[in-house]
Amino acid sequence: MSQATKLGAVEKAEIVKRYLVGEIGQNEAARIAGVVPAPFVLWVNKYKNDGVLGLAPQGKNNIYKHRAEASSGKGLFKWGRQSR
Repeated sequence: MSQATKLGAVEKAEIVKRYLVGEIGQNEAARIAGVVPAPFVLWVNKYKNDGVLGLAPQGKNNIYKHRAEASSGKGLFKWGRQSR
């Protein structure tokens, strides 16, 4: 599998299941998935804890810090004094 190809949650789960039943080893599973063993171990733990949903992509917080502070009301005070 090429490195540019990303696997979906169901495809990851199928590889994890094959590993968990002993059909393939950890290194072989990682090779099939196109990753090194460390991320594959994370997949296994996520699958054990949350099933296929644990392997689904998670949303990212793309809000910049200063925007988040402005919307939360933080950043209105600087060095303990109100900014003008």
